[in-house]
Amino acid sequence: MSSIPIWKVVFLGALQGATEFFPVSSSAHLVIFQQYLGLGREGSFLMAFDVALHFGTLLAVAAVFWRDLIWIFQKGEGRRLGLLLIVATVPAAAVGILFKGFFETLFADVIPAGFFLMVTGLILWLTQKAPAPAIQFSNMKQKQAWLVGLAQAAAILPGLSRSGATIAAGLFVKMHPQVAVRFSFLMAVPAILGASLVEAHKFAALQFSILLPVLLGTITAFAVGYISIRWMLKIVAGKKLYQFAWYCWGVGGIVLVKELFF
Repeated sequence: MSSIPIWKVVFLGALQGATEFFPVSSSAHLVIFQQYLGLGREGSFLMAFDVALHFGTLLAVAAVFWRDLIWIFQKGEGRRLGLLLIVATVPAAAVGILFKGFFETLFADVIPAGFFLMVTGLILWLTQKAPAPAIQFSNMKQKQAWLVGLAQAAAILPGLSRSGATIAAGLFVKMHPQVAVRFSFLMAVPAILGASLVEAHKFAALQFSILLPVLLGTITAFAVGYISIRWMLKIVAGKKLYQFAWYCWGVGGIVLVKELFF
């Protein structure tokens, strides 16, 4: 590939930055829009571009939660939180390694993305029934971290929102809303970093002429991601997570109807 319109990389960067943290599945949106924008056959460029966009959102998490990240490497409660994050990361790492080929086939088709967006909507809607919060970082157990980690592992499926599934799981195991959203976004650091390192070799296939568009997309993902995280903190605190269900059902339904009947 020799070139790509700038508006497409900016659009996809903004899309990644917003949907990585809003509970509407970044994977589904990238799969859907890459196909509909005519980028589905770009092969190595598209895979490397995806890695770059995810790296941009990783930087956004670091920019918002840098105090928490420093705290993790200190003694006491901070180091304990770091251990809980490791526990929560294990399921997704194991599933990603063992079933990598299977998930890659799912990402080649928009129908699974549409279906699991519908599932995401159901999960978000059910958060209205979450029990009263009782868990802070200080009294979180490994069992709660493990259950949230299982939700992150399931969210490898295209269309099943990582942030939506993990925040919802946190709420269902009685985490305080602010704890659930902070833990979810901190979990994104090892998840995205690990995936980026595994897929980093794909950058070798990029031509020099498209490095600038890749960089522009990464910066856009970072900027929009930073704003989205700040916004999500307020949304979850206001107990309005369930309202995203309507969006997931709408987009997922449109995709399924289009692909199955037209």
